[in-house]
Amino acid sequence: MRISEDKVDVLSEQIIEMLTERADVRPKTEAGRMRVVVRQAMLDELLVEDRLEEEVREILKQYDYEIRRGRMSYNTLFNRVKAKLVRERNLVL
Repeated sequence: MRISEDKVDVLSEQIIEMLTERADVRPKTEAGRMRVVVRQAMLDELLVEDRLEEEVREILKQYDYEIRRGRMSYNTLFNRVKAKLVRERNLVL
């Protein structure tokens, strides 16, 4: 994850603050619950790339022999597999 959970907490607090100050927004739940939901949504989104990269590492384990023998570059293969999964899943990183 590229930013700390502390920063996510600060950002989610700021988002809730901005929303509750707007005249055209009428929350249907208390601010504490909104913070929890916004924080979790942000963390889920930030962890998409981490989970994807872990999946790519698992996929590349099947090419370990070729990589160790120098037949394939780990970094090149990693980037290709990651790009393929991003395209297939329509992810925005």
